[in-house]
Amino acid sequence: MSPADKNVLEPKPRRDERAFLGEEWLTWLWYRVERGDAEFDLGSGRRAGVALDAPLVLRAAREDDEGKRPEQVLRFGRPLGSPEAAAALARGKRLARARLIVADGGREWEATFDAETFSLRSARVPTSEEEDLDARGEEHLAAFHELATALDGIYREFLVERLAPSFRKETLPKWREWTREKTRA
Repeated sequence: MSPADKNVLEPKPRRDERAFLGEEWLTWLWYRVERGDAEFDLGSGRRAGVALDAPLVLRAAREDDEGKRPEQVLRFGRPLGSPEAAAALARGKRLARARLIVADGGREWEATFDAETFSLRSARVPTSEEEDLDARGEEHLAAFHELATALDGIYREFLVERLAPSFRKETLPKWREWTREKTRA
C-alpha cells in the first residue's frame, strides 16, 4: 500500500476533532475543582482527588480570520481564579492545556495534559526510595500505570456525565451559571 492509498483509506482527523473532547474535559475538571467536587471514585476502593495549576492555556473554540485559534497563557499565581481566566472563559475560550495534580492515598502525580493531542506532555510520578535500579524502574512504571488508570477513571466519569440524557437539562445549565458567575466576579 502506497502512502497515498493510506491517506485515502485512513484520513487524518482535523485538529479540532480531538481537541473538542479534551478541552471540554479540562474545562469540566475546572468546573468540578471550583465547586469542590474534584474527588473521583476509581473503583476497587480507590479514590483520587484532582487539582489544576499553571501553566494554563485557554484557547478560542473557533478559528479567527487568519485560521488560527487565539490563545492565552496563564503562568503565575492562582490562575484558575484570576480575572484573566474568567475573561477568557467569558469570551468563549476553553481550557486547552493544564497541569493536573492527582492525589491518591498520600501519593501525588503531576502531569501536563494537552487537549489538542489528547495526551500527556509531561508527567512526574512519586519518587522511589528503592536502591536497586531494576526495582526502581519497575516502581516508576507502576506509578505511571497508576496515573494512567486514575486519568482513565476520571475521564470515564466525565463521559458518563456528559453522555447522560440529563446532561442538557441538569448539568449544562449549572455549568453555564458557573461561567456567568466567574465573569461577574
